[in-house]
Amino acid sequence: MFVKKVLCSRCQGEFYAVTVKGNSTTCPFCGYTFEIPEKERRRDERYAIQKDCSILKEGNIILARTFNISKRGLGLKVTGPMSFDVARHDLVHIIINDLEIDSDAMVVWVKRFNGLIHKMGLRF
Repeated sequence: MFVKKVLCSRCQGEFYAVTVKGNSTTCPFCGYTFEIPEKERRRDERYAIQKDCSILKEGNIILARTFNISKRGLGLKVTGPMSFDVARHDLVHIIINDLEIDSDAMVVWVKRFNGLIHKMGLRF
């Protein structure tokens, strides 16, 4: 038994949970119950960094905010209507001026909570 930093697979909220191999936990943010994976899917450590960013696709722009960043990707949240649809495997361009990031990226996952809140993961 040990304490592990866990990322909810539904809302992407980060929290600490007491874990035992093969057990499940409930997210304190959204109430979703899920099994805790033994191994993290991302190869690089995630850092909880919140920065404003812009996502561009085919001349359209979406304003968003990161919630975590790693060496090869990031998670971000869009609050408000999106000017274009985003799906898994789409290629987009991301700009984070505060971190001097100006890069193409691939959408690896998208979570839609309602018409006004979206979360997505991008891989550089």
